[in-house]
Amino acid sequence: MEKEYQMTDREQVESLIYPCYERTLYHIFKRNMKLKKFNWLMADRFFEFDYTEKNEPILATHNGLKEIQDKLEETLVIKPSELETTLDEFLNQSYYAHSMLETIRPDSSKYFTSNLIESIDQSTVFITKTNETMKETKVPISVPELLEKFPVSDSGEITLSFIKVPTEFVQTIEESNQPFSHIMNEQYGYTVEKNTIFNSGEKVICDDQSLWTLYDYFLSEKEAVLSGEMSKKTQLRMYKHLANKIEPITTAWQEIAEYYEPNAEILNTINKINQDLETLLKWFSLLYNRPKTHFLEKYLLQYQQLVSDYKEFQNQAYQLTIKLLMEEK
Repeated sequence: MEKEYQMTDREQVESLIYPCYERTLYHIFKRNMKLKKFNWLMADRFFEFDYTEKNEPILATHNGLKEIQDKLEETLVIKPSELETTLDEFLNQSYYAHSMLETIRPDSSKYFTSNLIESIDQSTVFITKTNETMKETKVPISVPELLEKFPVSDSGEITLSFIKVPTEFVQTIEESNQPFSHIMNEQYGYTVEKNTIFNSGEKVICDDQSLWTLYDYFLSEKEAVLSGEMSKKTQLRMYKHLANKIEPITTAWQEIAEYYEPNAEILNTINKINQDLETLLKWFSLLYNRPKTHFLEKYLLQYQQLVSDYKEFQNQAYQLTIKLLMEEK
């Protein structure tokens, strides 16, 4: 029987930049399958975001990793009584499973978040859910206990997804002499023609409009924020869901630039963005605890600076993408 494993401090820090559902992918691709360049799989997300009215306000328009995940993944809707046999069938064929499961916070409140189901041994399942306070992986739990964590549909069914990542996928990236081109061109389909980037024949542009749409949302919430009635949606949008869309992108490009051009100006811009996010968190925290006009104004000014620096980063990443794809042809 497997033993519970605890992430290293480095692994925990690395994984915390991702939203919960991509932290699950971190565990699969990087921690388990040893894909050192896992962060590089976010390289194509810098071009633009789509704005949504959901809690997650911005989502990458271009997302090659999600497309790969969709190809490798199978989602099943089953009866609760079928859980153990279904897990047995898939996990014993080198699949991983994941689903949104009920998780208990330190204050005893509950929420649903992505959990990785790593393996099964008889009627014991080993699950992983890590965050700022939880470092344990492969935590043993009985099948009946696991079932209690699933949300059940009106028709009495539960949903979970299974994913198997071919070892060849990892090996070709790790062993490639042209890793950036392998990911962006061979895996994701990006090409360069006449100093312009295309994806599947469509021209790709850099755009920051969604970030400004989010800024307008904050302006529309000004009265509620200053009255001390900031909604949970706004709380998450003002920092957490913003940072965990930007940080994976800048982390990817920091690694790429350091690999190819350690003196590239883009590294200075990424450092500016990291500082912007730190300062944004400071003003958000002050605003949340003491809803004053001064703190909101400081937050909004810092947000404007973040968008300005991100726009500069987009342009630099675009030009570096062209250069690297042309050099690695």
